[in-house]
Amino acid sequence: MFNLRRSTIRDAGQSLRRNSLMSLASIISMTAALVILGIFLVITMNIRQVTQHVEGNLRIQVFMTQNCTQQQKDALKNYLEQNNLIKSVQYESKTTALKNFSKQLDSSSSLAGTINSKNNPMPESYIVRAKNANQLGKIKSQIEKYNQQGNTGIEYIKYGRDYIQALTNFSHFINMFCLFVVIVLSVISYFLIYNTIKLTVFARRKEIGIMKYVGATDNYIRAPFLLEGAFLGIIAALAATLAVRTGYYYVLGYLSGNALLPITANLASPSALIGKIVIFFLAYGILIGTIGSHVAIRKFLDV
Repeated sequence: MFNLRRSTIRDAGQSLRRNSLMSLASIISMTAALVILGIFLVITMNIRQVTQHVEGNLRIQVFMTQNCTQQQKDALKNYLEQNNLIKSVQYESKTTALKNFSKQLDSSSSLAGTINSKNNPMPESYIVRAKNANQLGKIKSQIEKYNQQGNTGIEYIKYGRDYIQALTNFSHFINMFCLFVVIVLSVISYFLIYNTIKLTVFARRKEIGIMKYVGATDNYIRAPFLLEGAFLGIIAALAATLAVRTGYYYVLGYLSGNALLPITANLASPSALIGKIVIFFLAYGILIGTIGSHVAIRKFLDV
């Protein structure tokens, strides 16, 4: 077994040296394909993280009437807190609502100065956050049914339905587009490895025929080519990971230093993101390399 492994590695190394230019071309081409794939993966992962962050801040705001009683407020709070779909219920007083409104009117200080606690027009409300953003519509319907009972103290319910739907659709589109890119680049990478190994096998077709004639098994003949394809995939994966990592750190550095783009806090951390990408790239490179090699050599074994 030791001799077999040593000879397999030796044969794979010799094949790479004989076809160094073609192997280099395959590595460069496959690296380029993986870099493109990596860019889309980085974008997809960050969009998913930002989407989850935004979904965590999505809410329903239930505004109370100006003359609602404490009993009505307590009854509504108890009803909301008993709902298994609701993550949290936060009460916002008229004073807190006025403060938040004044912050939004910072640039219009003259208008904000005319509003005070005596003429406070802001209503009391309950801010409802769901365990799952997709359940916000259902929660709103349940609150509306509760309000239909009458004498609830609810004036109206604020719910960004269109915004939530647009966010969900955009996230779904990005996932499908990334899947399409993965499929296209996988086909390209497969044919790059396939053609490289096919040229090597074709050059050694007589040697393979002799080996078959003297009793060598298909697995013994196939092993060096599979190892060669896997090696090409690994080198391309490592090179692509380095390129994506360098590019991602550069982009984060640019965004961090740009006051107009304060969004880095919501982006995926480099360590978590690159860790996932390097694992995916290595598995992807080895898989594409071995499959391409297996198909390329298969017909030459039928001699």
